[in-house]
Amino acid sequence: MAYLGKSPQLGSYTKLDDISSSFNGSTSTFTLTSGGKSFYTTNPYTLFIVLGGVIQEPIVSFTIDRDQITFASAPPANSQFYILALGNTFHTGGLKSISVMARTGLKTVPITATSIPVTTRSSLVGVLINAA
Repeated sequence: MAYLGKSPQLGSYTKLDDISSSFNGSTSTFTLTSGGKSFYTTNPYTLFIVLGGVIQEPIVSFTIDRDQITFASAPPANSQFYILALGNTFHTGGLKSISVMARTGLKTVPITATSIPVTTRSSLVGVLINAA
């Protein structure tokens, strides 16, 4: 799978670039970078952020969208800022199949995102999983 920007660094810590020079008290969305290149993350809980000497709580104090961070309120000009990426989440791609014991022996059933195929006596039907 290709990534936009920098590939995830599993398990490593990365100090991201300081964006405090862009703080002006009215702007709340900023681009995250590492070494001058866009830094992408999908999980705000992998970021440790200190703003004005206060640790910021993910989702409550800031949100992430691709390489953009949006603070709940615009950081004041000249605020102290520090951000550390604590690795990144590892996604295995999800469960691809499950093994099911049938009368004729062990069967491997492929799983799609929303259903699993089940063969009845007369046809193949899809059974919804996690139908919320």
